[in-house]
Amino acid sequence: MSMKLNNISGSSSRFCVGCGVCLTVCPQDALCYRLNDEGFYEAFVLEEKCVHCGLCRRVCYKFSEDNEDTVKLEDGILWAAQSVQEEVKQSCTSGGVAYEIARYCLVNGYKVAGVVYDNETHCAKTVLTDSMERLEQMKGSKYLQADMQEVLRELMKDCALHPEQKYVYFGTPCQINGLKRLLSIRRIRNEVLTVDLFCHGVPSYKVWDEYRKYFPALHSVVFRSKKKGWHNFTLALETDFGKYYRVAERDLFYQAFFDNILLNKPCFDCKLRSRYVSADIRLGDFWGKKYQTYEDGVSACLILSDKGEHLFHQLVNEGRIKPIAREPIEECMVFQSHSDYSYWPVREYAFNCLKDGISLKQTIRKYRKMLPYSHRLKSRIKRWLSFVPVELFRQMKIWYRRGIKKDDL
Repeated sequence: MSMKLNNISGSSSRFCVGCGVCLTVCPQDALCYRLNDEGFYEAFVLEEKCVHCGLCRRVCYKFSEDNEDTVKLEDGILWAAQSVQEEVKQSCTSGGVAYEIARYCLVNGYKVAGVVYDNETHCAKTVLTDSMERLEQMKGSKYLQADMQEVLRELMKDCALHPEQKYVYFGTPCQINGLKRLLSIRRIRNEVLTVDLFCHGVPSYKVWDEYRKYFPALHSVVFRSKKKGWHNFTLALETDFGKYYRVAERDLFYQAFFDNILLNKPCFDCKLRSRYVSADIRLGDFWGKKYQTYEDGVSACLILSDKGEHLFHQLVNEGRIKPIAREPIEECMVFQSHSDYSYWPVREYAFNCLKDGISLKQTIRKYRKMLPYSHRLKSRIKRWLSFVPVELFRQMKIWYRRGIKKDDL
């Protein structure tokens, strides 16, 4: 059975984001979903089954306008907030607001769709649950593209069987955009709260698989441990030989991630990442000078709908989260990944290196030689500074951001 990329029409210059929504609406099962040769989920057409009904195009972000059924980022209301529970803040990526939303919804009869990491397959996938135990597995960031095909089918079936059931769905901006289109075309009347993320872009499973070769006995991973504080991106690995804590500046996976080279093609100029939002709430880390002394994490909570505002205030009123301050959107966005990424030829070269069997370490060394000197120098300085003790480095950053001169120290 022959397959081709799911471009359906030559009218779109965009790439498949891998949300999997098209598979759910196809009445002929004429689409399949798998990792492409770069390590990203992508939809493919089984030509023999396709009847060209066009349903996949109607739900696909590739064939839509950027501002279709979305809200502009600057139209949202931004809060800095934290969970009131210390254990939650320590075990979550930022300030624990995402977990508090999920827990509140679960207690109030919602089913929760969120991402878990499978330590056996070493893949991320979105699952639907009404279990508190499963909810615990959703804590923390998973810097991988989540497989959504099973959960979308389960969600549609569950909505049909239980029209009064409520849901809260967590995902990346493009996944939430696809979900909203799916709910619309299926005319779903269930209440579905949506929460997306201040997104950096999607890393490749090819990169992740190459990275895991350095840890062949890997049992579990925490992508954002607070072992060295909230401001230090630290990857925690558990292997047969013990536990390892690797800071971003000295870790190959994080180097590839923050170089913005080995990301998915649609991430390079994604307007859902940088300008438009489909979700009720967008969450992320509230970086910047104002919260630089908070080492337990602060969540940036961008409220984008009446449903999102009601939910936020319910969490505050029930004492689940603590609002620190309402902030201007610029206070947060300057530290988020909202610009288009450059170096497209470098990206192509880097993936060709991986496809040719060159190790991740050598691939990073090779493509970094193609980047501007300023980029390479900045990376080296960050690596050198990563050897400075955490507390001293924290103070150095505070001095630098406050603009304190050497004579004042």
